[in-house]
Amino acid sequence: MWRSLTVRPLVLGPANVPIITDQEAATHDIPLAVFSAITHGSHPQADTVLKALHSALKTVDELTASIFTELTELGLGTSPAATIWRDLMAVDLTSLDLLTTWFRRALNAESPDDVFTAADATG
Repeated sequence: MWRSLTVRPLVLGPANVPIITDQEAATHDIPLAVFSAITHGSHPQADTVLKALHSALKTVDELTASIFTELTELGLGTSPAATIWRDLMAVDLTSLDLLTTWFRRALNAESPDDVFTAADATG
């Protein structure tokens, strides 16, 4: 029998993802900072994790920041940290790319809640 595909699942969770509360560490590895924010959304330090990620996203180009911003928001779902994240990001809506992302989502929403929970269907 030939093997054409080997699957090795990688499971990420609070036990194996570090809590990144330092902006410098978040800037050094933004994808890991995003996973940290998502997996530790209910941790008592969630606000510090999100603030570090928020600051780190200001160091990358707007398209990259927009992608990681939306990934973080979707990953947080309806957790209490999602409210903190939205409050942090509300300040950044002056950025044209971020504003465009939110506007597209608002246009495609079927209800007010979809603006905050639906993925951007237009890519």
